[in-house]
Amino acid sequence: MKFKLKISIIALSLFFISVNSLWSQQLIKNIGLRSDISFFNYTYDFSSLPDVPRPPIPLTILNNKPVIGIGGILSLNISDNFFISSSLLYSKPELDFQDVEKVIVIIQGEPIEADILHDLETDFNNLEFSIGFGYNFFEAFNLTLGLGLNIPIKTYFKQSQKIISPENLDFIYPIGNHEGKISSVNGLIYAPNVTLSLGENILSIGKIGFSPGICFKFTTNSILSSDTWKFSSLSAGINLVFINKTEQNIRIDTILTRDTLTNFNSQIVNEITILKSTSILYDTLLSDNNIVYIINIKETYERFIPKPLPILNGELRTVFVSDDGTESIAKEIEYIKNIYHLHYFDKKGKKEKLAIKIDTVSSLNIPFIRFYPSAFSEAGLKEWQIKISSDNKVFKTYIGYDTISNIIEWYPFENEDIIEFNNITFQYEFILKDYEEQELVASIGEINFIKSRNGEKINNYTLLAIEPSIINNYNFRKLFSKLKKQKKVVLYHPFLSGIEEIIKPDAIIDVNEEILRVISPINQDNNLIIIGLI
Repeated sequence: MKFKLKISIIALSLFFISVNSLWSQQLIKNIGLRSDISFFNYTYDFSSLPDVPRPPIPLTILNNKPVIGIGGILSLNISDNFFISSSLLYSKPELDFQDVEKVIVIIQGEPIEADILHDLETDFNNLEFSIGFGYNFFEAFNLTLGLGLNIPIKTYFKQSQKIISPENLDFIYPIGNHEGKISSVNGLIYAPNVTLSLGENILSIGKIGFSPGICFKFTTNSILSSDTWKFSSLSAGINLVFINKTEQNIRIDTILTRDTLTNFNSQIVNEITILKSTSILYDTLLSDNNIVYIINIKETYERFIPKPLPILNGELRTVFVSDDGTESIAKEIEYIKNIYHLHYFDKKGKKEKLAIKIDTVSSLNIPFIRFYPSAFSEAGLKEWQIKISSDNKVFKTYIGYDTISNIIEWYPFENEDIIEFNNITFQYEFILKDYEEQELVASIGEINFIKSRNGEKINNYTLLAIEPSIINNYNFRKLFSKLKKQKKVVLYHPFLSGIEEIIKPDAIIDVNEEILRVISPINQDNNLIIIGLI
């Protein structure tokens, strides 16, 4: 007795040591209690039991009670989703057979129909060990395919027969009751099974989990070795388990990323920043003892910065073209003006020099006008125009897009609205427009046609240029002493693109000292003076 007790203690100790080792290595998935209720379907009847008086006809099962089982469960981890499940379950199925047999008995020499009630009660004490492979899917359900080994550890039956009709009738020799152990029971009954259950982590409180499920199983061999006696069952149960999981640290990390798109906009005055879009992405990082929830927030901003107007400029050079193709007037005026911007009088010197440029152009026919346009646009040239007008009436318009022509020629004598070219003035504008809708009048100017007194020449005049602001009366007298042979002097006021206007009508005077009175008020403007000698 003491030896058996020691063996039991040693075996139990080894069992707990093994379980503890597997638990610490996270190999055990869970361990706990199992309870279920089963509904059986048997393939045997009254006459299947050996050593029991059998009626001449098979009798049906009167009562097939649901069976409650209780035991334990242990699951081992194989991988993240696969596991091995084992269970040990004790149950006690009880079956009652009862039916009526009709027989003919002789009472006082007469045949009478009698009813005999057959009653049979059976009990099985069954221990089932089941092992199977399981798979966890959708992180919520477990599907297990297993094999159950049923061991009937104890059996019992009780049989009785009684005449229930006619009343007060009994057997001459009382049959009595038969009871005892059912013989010829197989010691091991195989029952494949399939189980679908809810994951223990779904319904859990801390490390305690509840896992309800359903199971279907059937036997492959007979309960009795002497006859075919099989069953199938459908059971519903619940597992109360202790889940092998470590307490994990839960951390939430938020990563905020901000991107800013910068746009230069010439339509705004002040800088503006707006939130254009926000996106949120979630991720989870799992480790042995940590769960990290990562929240990625990305914000995209758009900043509008006032953009300086892009560079847009241009120049329109204008010349007269004679019959022989020579260019004159406007080109010479521009040339003279440039000279006097670069060369000026040296007031500190003892001798004062005055540079004079004289050019005379004569033409018997009306010249045509040649324009040399040029432009630069940082944003890209979208459109350009040259408008020619007189007295606020537009005579000619040249329009182009993207690229600009190198040379544009205008033949004013082809315009039917112009009857006579005598003292007529045309105004022109050179207009540029870029792709940011910026518009600029790059050049403006006048074109003058003046007929000579004798009517023989359209253009017959001499040009000279001086800077009146830096000369005195003495120098001016000295200058005009060379021009006494000329009859008239015409004064012009120049600007950036050429001659702008005649100063005033009384500026046409004889060459004498009275010219000084005309020059004096002009000197105050500190401008270049163009003098035309007719």
